[in-house]
Amino acid sequence: MPRARYLIFVLPFVLAFAPFAQAESLWDVIAPTRADLEANHLASTSTIPVSIFVIAFYVVYLCTIWAFNIAMLRCLPHLSPANRKTAWNVALANTLLAAGDTAMFLAWASIYFADSQLTGFLDSNTKLPLVILGVFSTSLTMSVYYLYIGFYYRDKFAAGRGAILMNIIIAFFIARLLLHYNPQNIWLSMMLPPGTPNESAWLRNIPLFIYGLLAVCLVFVCAIRAVKAAADALHRKIYTAVIFAMLALMVSFVFYALDVFLEQALSHSFIWISYTVKTVAYVVALILMWYAEFYAPPIHRADT
Repeated sequence: MPRARYLIFVLPFVLAFAPFAQAESLWDVIAPTRADLEANHLASTSTIPVSIFVIAFYVVYLCTIWAFNIAMLRCLPHLSPANRKTAWNVALANTLLAAGDTAMFLAWASIYFADSQLTGFLDSNTKLPLVILGVFSTSLTMSVYYLYIGFYYRDKFAAGRGAILMNIIIAFFIARLLLHYNPQNIWLSMMLPPGTPNESAWLRNIPLFIYGLLAVCLVFVCAIRAVKAAADALHRKIYTAVIFAMLALMVSFVFYALDVFLEQALSHSFIWISYTVKTVAYVVALILMWYAEFYAPPIHRADT
């Protein structure tokens, strides 16, 4: 994998967490509008339900995604250089996604088990920043995930071409990262009055929708063309798996859009359902991409 890929893999965390080094508290970075919220008595009255079912779902999900990620990462060194280039994109995208979701799970689990009575509710005064940090982490890792989908398009289908499209993807990716520094960011809509739209979430997610959907649609269209041009049944199966993987990601975008743009009108139960469907869609996409890049093709080992 080119060194630039390693840099892109690490850079978002360096840039995003750099402000923490000179901040006096977590709130100085992730909730700079705390004073305004407290003036309206919002932060002190908000609660987040955290049930044992949420914890159990995360455990099953993380065990599944990490099992596939570990298998892919162990297989990568044995792939031929030609196969390894595109496989890297799949493995690293999903590993980073799992890392962010693991941070979110640790936040939920710490809060749930720290409550001696196990009531399943979050004390916003002392525990809200921990949840926001988990959301902050997943926001970063999901941002890089779709950048790697763009790299997958370039390496598998564009053969080094598509520079203009990749420049668009990278430009909106950078815009997405920079918007993490928006001083008006509110990371949890529960910190707003009921029914109030979280416009800061709209702002920082619009670039993600642009470059994420662009990358997914590019792979989707190219995979359809590849199926039509495939000379044998195996390659048709491989590209068909890629098509359905991209369809799964499109489904995830639909539910993510509901969560981002209509959260003020949704119940907590529907938000959890939306998150669950979105997460399952990511797992489906992972399994299909694993099939296409690691399982179905003949493996030409680099040492043979």
